[in-house]
Amino acid sequence: MDSATEPVLREVAVRRMTGGHERSSYLFNNSSVLLGGPLGQRLCQVGAERLECIIHDWYGTGMRLILASASPARLATLRAAGLEPEVFVSSVDESVYHESTPAELAAILARIKAESVFAALDYPDNTIVIGCDSILDFHGVPVGKPGSRQAAITLLKRTRSQTGVLVTGHHVIVSRGEVDEATRVGKTIIHVADLTDEEIEAYVATGEPEHVAGGFTIDGLGGPFITGIEGDPHNVVGLSLPLVRMMLADLGIRWTDLWTKSP
Repeated sequence: MDSATEPVLREVAVRRMTGGHERSSYLFNNSSVLLGGPLGQRLCQVGAERLECIIHDWYGTGMRLILASASPARLATLRAAGLEPEVFVSSVDESVYHESTPAELAAILARIKAESVFAALDYPDNTIVIGCDSILDFHGVPVGKPGSRQAAITLLKRTRSQTGVLVTGHHVIVSRGEVDEATRVGKTIIHVADLTDEEIEAYVATGEPEHVAGGFTIDGLGGPFITGIEGDPHNVVGLSLPLVRMMLADLGIRWTDLWTKSP
């Protein structure tokens, strides 16, 4: 192991042992992602080995919980529900996938992301991996992240006063000697307000719409522009807690066993 990496690992381990775990696992994995390559892989392997006993102290199942997503909203949703996942980000190129419906596209992207991270970690045992992908189904057309200011303006002008369906694909992998997997899609109907051009310009100027599916949020600056939803609000944020609970139950994992313990 490169001597420069050891202080990073030691700092993370100390933070976790002393109860400062609120950001440590995210910090550690973020370091791994930023470093990348062989050095990042060594960090992942050594870190998992060193922190395994601490992770087992936290989870009633004695299993690692991994979120295969870079989304801060998904991480915050799981944390608010009492879970403390590690974060690993897949390198999946989403642009190469073109399924027949938005729901099918969201499902396959969630599966590919989860399986990609699971493979990158060398198929670890005693591990749960959750992958997600959200897409706006706007009259049958899949709408992802606008990606640019102009694309966001165009999209919001199309969707104002309209109704769409936010679909989020969920894929769960449970590795306990054998590997079990499940895929399900959550759907929530979204009613968009009749935004003025000035409101759209102001919202897009914040930068938020460019980086979220459908060009809006309900838990951020875009909240006032959604007049109503029908379905699970967590699904709109990017991860349906009730749906994941049911998926885990089907695979033999009780949600309450995943609650983190107080340090």
